[in-house]
Amino acid sequence: MPSSQRRPDPFGPIETIVSFLLFVLVAFLLLFAVIGVVGVVVDGRADISIATIGDPTACALVSNEAVPSSTGVSQRDIRRDVGSVIAEEVRVCIDDPTLFQKTASALQPVGDLVFGVGSLVLLRAAIRVGRRSGPFTVAFARRVQRLGWFMLVMSALWPFLAAAGRGVVLDAVVPRQTWTYPLFQPGVSVALVVVSFGVLTTARLLRRAVLLQEEADQTV
Repeated sequence: MPSSQRRPDPFGPIETIVSFLLFVLVAFLLLFAVIGVVGVVVDGRADISIATIGDPTACALVSNEAVPSSTGVSQRDIRRDVGSVIAEEVRVCIDDPTLFQKTASALQPVGDLVFGVGSLVLLRAAIRVGRRSGPFTVAFARRVQRLGWFMLVMSALWPFLAAAGRGVVLDAVVPRQTWTYPLFQPGVSVALVVVSFGVLTTARLLRRAVLLQEEADQTV
């Protein structure tokens, strides 16, 4: 191989994709934030919301079993001989929420936003460390492990906190329900949990590869 030929960068394609997604996401968030601030200054209210922040109400999506009397769907415009429409979830809202209720209702959308942005930021940081120090280094393995733990917490634990937040809204609107009801249906994504464990396993393998490389260097 000619010495002038550059080796392909294994981190190049993924870093380009991650950087682009992160740029677009942050750009949209900043745009929405600017529009909201301008709306408050001009009209005294924000005409746009980010992860329900800015909405005057506190809402939550709950199972139709939580409010069975409100889940009937009109079948008037449906071909009844072919099929039917069933509402599996209903949107429950508090018209004049307290700060606590509003914060509780925002846990799920804010968590989804934090999961997306945080994963991209941590992944980009890991890529940069891997490019600088190499893929089989302790520093890169540590960054990958950090990403895996973040993903595991956000995919396995945060849904229960978000479910409790939905329960606060449900408890305020529906008299016969309590805030613990949604905890039995937290909406944990099994796929994301498995991927998180996969990232953590990759980090452990990278650490093992570092030790093997060090042992090999010492025997040479």
